[in-house]
Amino acid sequence: MRPLKPLFLLVLSLSVVIGCQTDRERLNIGDREKVDVPDGLFPDGSGRPTVGRGYAVAKVSRKFGPEKDKLTEDPALMFEMLALFEWLINDLRHFDNSIPAWKLRDLLDVRNDLRDVLNLPRDMPPNDAINRYYSMSKFMALTMDSSSQNVNEPEEISARREIIGKYKGKITALMKRIARRENQETAKQSEEKEK
Repeated sequence: MRPLKPLFLLVLSLSVVIGCQTDRERLNIGDREKVDVPDGLFPDGSGRPTVGRGYAVAKVSRKFGPEKDKLTEDPALMFEMLALFEWLINDLRHFDNSIPAWKLRDLLDVRNDLRDVLNLPRDMPPNDAINRYYSMSKFMALTMDSSSQNVNEPEEISARREIIGKYKGKITALMKRIARRENQETAKQSEEKEK
């Protein structure tokens, strides 16, 4: 009977150590990576994380939400918003962030789906993705004259624009779902406090 006690303690301690995985580790969130923000992505002076995050949240939520039709009309704006979205997702992964891990996982999944649509590797560093999106937005701004509606765009761009439109809808639905869950959590907490 004596040899079972150390074996039991060993098994117990291993189960405790294995069970001590955080949600961020379990959901494979990762940490924020260093990003060299391209000139012009943010207004002057707002590249700092706190100011930059507020700017990116406001711009992305507005353009992927009520003003989403503008993105289908202006490919340069669409790629600029994708660059901001990529920057925002990376910034939200900061280790002391108060956003729940499941919300970050949902956003990372949307980011990965967008990368798949645009034939970018899922494991591409955020810095490279941001710079690609932003340089594409600048290229599109130079090649597409917004005043001319008779421009025949290549079939591949039209197909990708339609796919991105569908993913913009997914992002909007995801943001609404996150807001709904937050409201439900707040309601539950207030109910528990009342009891």
